[in-house]
Amino acid sequence: MVSDRTIEIPITDDEEAPLSISQTTATTENETTATITVENQFTVGTTLEQVTVSLDDEETQLEPLAPGERDTATFEPVDCDSEIVIKASSPTTSISLTRPVEC
Repeated sequence: MVSDRTIEIPITDDEEAPLSISQTTATTENETTATITVENQFTVGTTLEQVTVSLDDEETQLEPLAPGERDTATFEPVDCDSEIVIKASSPTTSISLTRPVEC
């Protein structure tokens, strides 16, 4: 038996995705600080128990995030050529994102 199915996967901006991320940077006295905010926009019942944000060799473990909750990690100093890695997981979901630092 052969079955043809069409699957559509919507592409969304980071702010509208189930794991929403936003970042701000500020430069003072030749040092750049990056603030990364992660928000759980998954449906009710999907608590992200493990959430980490990494930049270069520094890693920050965020608090568990229930749907609608957010937490923030701040890194300084940062190199504007660096990448941010966000990893989050629940018992049924796992997600990993890599984004450039926006300077």
